[in-house]
Amino acid sequence: GLDMGKDEAVLGINSMSDKIGDRISKFFDNRQKSSTPDKKTKKSNFTKNISATPAKLFTEKFVPATPKNQPGQNQLFETEFVPSFSTEEIHQSSEIKPTEQNTNGQDILRNNGQDIPPTVLKKDTHFELRRKLVEMIYKDLLGPVNGPEEEVDESSLTERYLVGAIAPLIRHTKTENCAEEDPAQQDNLATTDKTSSDDGESENQAPSSSLFPSSLGLTFCVDGTESALTLRVRWGRYEKELSEVFTTKADNPKKVWKRYHMHGKKTLALGKEQEWVIDLDFPAVVVSLKSRRLPNQDWIITAFLENRQTEPEKNRDSVWLFQPELKITSATPEKPDVFVRKPLPINSKLDDAIRYEQEEMGLLYRNRLEFAVGHNVSIHAEISPRIKTRAVFLETSMIPCHEIPQTTPPTVEEIPALKGLMLDMKVLARVEADALPPLLYPLVQAYEQWIEEQDNRCLELPDNPAYYRLTGQRNLDKCRESLKRIRAGIELLEQNEQAVSAFQFMSAAMASQRVRGIYTEQVRRGKKVTLEEFDLEKNHSWRTFQLAFILLNLPGLTDLHHSDRAPESAAICDLLCFPTGGGKTEAYLGLTGYTFANRRLQGTVASYDD
Repeated sequence: GLDMGKDEAVLGINSMSDKIGDRISKFFDNRQKSSTPDKKTKKSNFTKNISATPAKLFTEKFVPATPKNQPGQNQLFETEFVPSFSTEEIHQSSEIKPTEQNTNGQDILRNNGQDIPPTVLKKDTHFELRRKLVEMIYKDLLGPVNGPEEEVDESSLTERYLVGAIAPLIRHTKTENCAEEDPAQQDNLATTDKTSSDDGESENQAPSSSLFPSSLGLTFCVDGTESALTLRVRWGRYEKELSEVFTTKADNPKKVWKRYHMHGKKTLALGKEQEWVIDLDFPAVVVSLKSRRLPNQDWIITAFLENRQTEPEKNRDSVWLFQPELKITSATPEKPDVFVRKPLPINSKLDDAIRYEQEEMGLLYRNRLEFAVGHNVSIHAEISPRIKTRAVFLETSMIPCHEIPQTTPPTVEEIPALKGLMLDMKVLARVEADALPPLLYPLVQAYEQWIEEQDNRCLELPDNPAYYRLTGQRNLDKCRESLKRIRAGIELLEQNEQAVSAFQFMSAAMASQRVRGIYTEQVRRGKKVTLEEFDLEKNHSWRTFQLAFILLNLPGLTDLHHSDRAPESAAICDLLCFPTGGGKTEAYLGLTGYTFANRRLQGTVASYDD
């Protein structure tokens, strides 16, 4: 798997807009200031803080990273270390004095006789900064910002923490009684005489949920040899109490929301409906567990954390469950990997187009196993290091997080058949018309070779499920059709002078746009640069997929009576689909430039729709 700390370039975590970074920095700076109580102490705050935490000599501040002259948006904002106090404050302190100097002439500080070691200031890596930012966002949205026993000086907790709160089942508003809408009240998974979408015999249907659900849970599968599971639950309960930190203008303790950390652990048997009251002082907060056997004798299970409390007229947030977590593990520590993949939801009664799509997704993501489905929450499954098709635990995640690798074009080293393919826009724009097609045909040859390799791999697919090989062949048939269309695009350039002129106009326009885009970005940042500095091959070259996408669309854009323009459902509309930042927009813009030039060369077009 990919590691965020080692694979920054692949994952694309080394890129973020300077403007976005600056705004995020300011937001959290302001949030930190507003949430920090104003303590009145007789001792110097400076002296107290240094004595307690000598490492806090500097405060981290987010600033835009120093831009580099390279194509694309590839700079992330970075951290700058600002002294938490001035040198004058250090010398004025009665407890901290510079007593001697090191070999570099720097003062060595001592606090109550103990040396404060010199700090080597290092900028955070892209990964470290991104990780810190994610942690800050999690805390700000979900909480608790100031730890498990925090105090919150705000009138409404549900407005302070915007995600992850479970409402009471019975509320004091006309439309917020969510008993009928909550998934936990509707679940019929464990009914032994009924089928479920999770056993693959019917179409998946998401359970309905209210705007303020009173439960969260998950549905998952467990090895049929298991007889019990261990459940762990945590949440935050807040009560209105006199503060130990915040004071009123009259210097009296202020009433704030005080957090209490609630938790519990219990092993529950499978095969029957179970209910567990986590804390006897709060009998309306329960975990329910339902289970039944699948045809293959594995267990399919649904577990819910439910808030069945009634909302009071005052201090309503006191019966909400904040920062709830539900974690499920094996009841046998010696055998942790008991969680198995959910049955694939392929329904033979569906329309062919929908069924084919489900089968294609099942094939493409056959190694990305789904171990659970969340209800009002996302689920994290920890994959077993011993058996990759099993998980060792499942836990809820209020703010889901997933690492998406950055999409990068292949190189000649990776695919030798690409040798000879010309990607430089300027060369494609200036070459003689009869020399243009030979510069493009290596793309066809490389793609054809790749299809042959996949054809051999298709024979190695497992027999179960049975649709894998048939789906693989259907996918390869589509690839062959795309290959045919790419070849037709190059053949068009061999035969149609207007198409060549439009193609070369497009290439020249895109080359100019790419170079000027990089140049103007640097100018906006205050850099003194020239346009010629960025007129490099790497700055005006197509990515491989962009050129392929353009070529396969040329015939349909050039000939108004082409089969790609067939009426209704037979017409073809090609879309590019992969993560942001890969170059989709440039490919679309290239085709737009080609269309502009081609229509100008062709003259009058019959109608706007044509």
